Amino acid sequence: MKSELNPKCYIIDDFVGGGLDLKKVFVIAGLAMVLVMGGDALAFDAKELAKFKALNKCEGCDLRGANLSRANLSGTDLRADLRGANLTEVDLSGVHSISAHLSGVNLKGANLSGVNLYNAHLDNANLEYANLSGTNLRKADLRGTNLSGADLSKANLKNVKLGNNIFCKTKMPWGVENSDCNEAKF
Repeated sequence: MKSELNPKCYIIDDFVGGGLDLKKVFVIAGLAMVLVMGGDALAFDAKELAKFKALNKCEGCDLRGANLSRANLSGTDLRADLRGANLTEVDLSGVHSISAHLSGVNLKGANLSGVNLYNAHLDNANLEYANLSGTNLRKADLRGTNLSGADLSKANLKNVKLGNNIFCKTKMPWGVENSDCNEAKF
């Protein structure tokens, strides 16, 4: 039945009258809004990325989700929001301290040797094949990280937070960890 009082209700009445539940309409609309708004959640600021590349520093920059793969960032002043960024094979050696949000960052094959990552948030990061030898990871959050093939020999791991990690051919200060290797059984 069409609403006689408000012609704007015709659309809703048509949905409901056509067998579509009004609750479902609101749920679908809500999900669409979350997807649209969430799309910007890991969007970096292009101007700040250009500034960072030009100056080799950018304090407080929003570089969430930026692609900095294979960049030479050694000696960089890295104080930025890098959550979800792609730092595959990036060279960060020689960086004295990284004061950045690194949750969910892809650091596969990155060189972080000797870097100070004291109290760093690296949860859910991909550190597969990363060189972390001599890195200060004291009090760092490494929960949920993939450490397969990573080199953490000579790394400071005091009070590091671990859990749900992947260790396969991972070089640790006490030796090689292979607890999560999926070897084929013949």
